[in-house]
Amino acid sequence: MDLQALGEALLSRARSLGADQAEVYLSTSESRTVEVKEGRVDAALTARRRGAGLRVFRAGRRGFASATLADGSEVRDLAERAVAAARVAEPDPANVLADPAPGPQ
Repeated sequence: MDLQALGEALLSRARSLGADQAEVYLSTSESRTVEVKEGRVDAALTARRRGAGLRVFRAGRRGFASATLADGSEVRDLAERAVAAARVAEPDPANVLADPAPGPQ
């Protein structure tokens, strides 16, 4: 699952679980390791990692969950954990996403 589809799936799942608002943080990283023994390449490894954080708001309560993602199958669990955290959080009327409307021109 590509990053855009993953983000959309997380937002959709959070809304279906009762989140009033949600935002997703996605990251990818890649690292390479090369081992050299006696002047020769002995091993070369490439590691790719994807991660996501999901912040949700429900009735003035905020919840957050994050995970390292292997194949996108973690979407359901990540959204469930974020919404569950919001259910037990203290309500605060300031717990909302910022207005996405642009400021004065």
